[in-house]
Amino acid sequence: MITAWTSHLSDKEQVKRFQESVKHSDVLDRLHDILTDMKKEEERAEASRESYDSPNWDYRQAHRNGIISTLTQVMKLTDPDRRKQ
Repeated sequence: MITAWTSHLSDKEQVKRFQESVKHSDVLDRLHDILTDMKKEEERAEASRESYDSPNWDYRQAHRNGIISTLTQVMKLTDPDRRKQ
């Protein structure tokens, strides 16, 4: 599990309980699924020919790359030890 989840805790028992609650969170499962869908949509838009029809396509591409990078980072937090991105 990513230590960011438990860095605010000092007691080992609290850490263990908190890790278990994170691992078994239905809300995190659903959030992860939503983020996965959002990332797929951005990747689809990135690959479309229409995205290059704009004179400022390079700025849009850079923005889209930032979105995908951020979604990937958050997906790692919402999916501790369960799946791989």
